[in-house]
Amino acid sequence: MKRDSTTLSISKIYIFLGIVAVTGIFLLFCYPQRSELPQAAPRNSDFINQVLQQARPVLASAWRNPTQYVGKKECALAPEVGEAFLECHPQGWRCLWQQQKHLTFEHAGSVFTLQSSGELTFIRRKVQGIKGVSGYVGHIEIPELNLRQKIFLSSTCHEMYLPARSYPYGEVADLRDPGFIWDNAGREIFIDKFYVSQGDVHEWKQFIGEEYSTDTPWKPAKLKEVDQKRFCAFHGKKQLMAHLFDASQMTPLDLRVHFPDMIVRPDTPWQRDHRRTFLAKEGRVSSQSCSLAQVKGCRENYFMTDSVSWSGIAFGLGFEEELFANPIDPELNLKKSSKHEEVNSSWHKLGRRTSSLDNKEYAFRCFRELL
Repeated sequence: MKRDSTTLSISKIYIFLGIVAVTGIFLLFCYPQRSELPQAAPRNSDFINQVLQQARPVLASAWRNPTQYVGKKECALAPEVGEAFLECHPQGWRCLWQQQKHLTFEHAGSVFTLQSSGELTFIRRKVQGIKGVSGYVGHIEIPELNLRQKIFLSSTCHEMYLPARSYPYGEVADLRDPGFIWDNAGREIFIDKFYVSQGDVHEWKQFIGEEYSTDTPWKPAKLKEVDQKRFCAFHGKKQLMAHLFDASQMTPLDLRVHFPDMIVRPDTPWQRDHRRTFLAKEGRVSSQSCSLAQVKGCRENYFMTDSVSWSGIAFGLGFEEELFANPIDPELNLKKSSKHEEVNSSWHKLGRRTSSLDNKEYAFRCFRELL
């Protein structure tokens, strides 16, 4: 389907993403909760609410990017795990407050102190909105105001917005064949940047009263399709669809033109022609190659950002076999390209899929659409 390029500009997309980032933290109560802290006399509620408003961006920054305050080693993160694992995550939040003890901000010429135990409780909200269904509840304290405040922290750090434009799907036998083309004009779609992790699934299973244990919460969770759909639905999302994945990985010919007359299908997220990449040239993979596509023989890494595509979605080729919902070709629901395939395997090409095995567990992601 073709449309004129009269949709959201790139600048509007950045503004929208900025709104998502800033509103990622939401104070649950309009009125503050008094604590037993003795440091200061009570202030009027209007002033306290003004101070809380000033605290919001500091807290949002700490939640979304804790490694600006604490290092990976300080948080006892394994060497093969990227810092992105700590973003919008209880481990990152807890580590920050254990190491930092307090954060400061200014309002009306005064300096205020933020403190927290770092402990969070996972919850599921009834209303989705821009901040999502699931998240965490914790507490902060501002000693200067004798204040203890409950806060909600949304787990939306690893969602990437899919810009409104025309996209290709799958493979074509002849490059002159435009194949299946679609667009998402007028839709607000957010895709998981990384695979759903074992820690994510453990949290979900614990909440609903089912058994699931893991010693490596950062590794990709592998579930049967029915449980993948259950997990995504619990979080107000759906299992990622094949054409959305292709859209997130196939770099457009010109980012400035949203609905072009000609659509290309790159073979890889970083190079249009597969024959010019290490996947076709190298007999032995290098560490640089493995950071782009973890194939057989590569050292395993998790939550690394070297492999992100033009849209910010990681792990386009290699890494894990990944299961999708595919409304276009239901039988082609599995990305076979993975760490189990040799570097020169024919499966390492975008849009190339096969059929999954019945009742086998696979890695997966979710997406959500704001309606």
